[in-house]
Amino acid sequence: MEIEDFKKLQKKFDDKYIGPYNDLPADLLFLTTALAGEVGEFANLVKKYYRLKQKEIGVVGEEDRDYLTEMKKEIIDVFVYFLIIANQLNLDVNEAYWANLERNKKRFSKINNL
Repeated sequence: MEIEDFKKLQKKFDDKYIGPYNDLPADLLFLTTALAGEVGEFANLVKKYYRLKQKEIGVVGEEDRDYLTEMKKEIIDVFVYFLIIANQLNLDVNEAYWANLERNKKRFSKINNL
């Protein structure tokens, strides 16, 4: 499945269950805040997982699986808000990704040649 397919599915879901987004500045403010909250929840789990692993180097247990399961849930929440925001901005993610990759190739090749 392509990223644009995910965007279409998310748009259908939003139209059916959330309602129309019709105030771009307000919608972006809400969505960006929600996205930041989800990233924060993911970051908090990573922090706690890191602390756990510092205490138990190399030990994998049930608590590890719990953290990893929760991290997966949170990163998907981040992805969903990304899709919604991309839809609001009418962003062609494929095109934008490839353009960004080319910019970064140039940028990082300059940095690494110093």
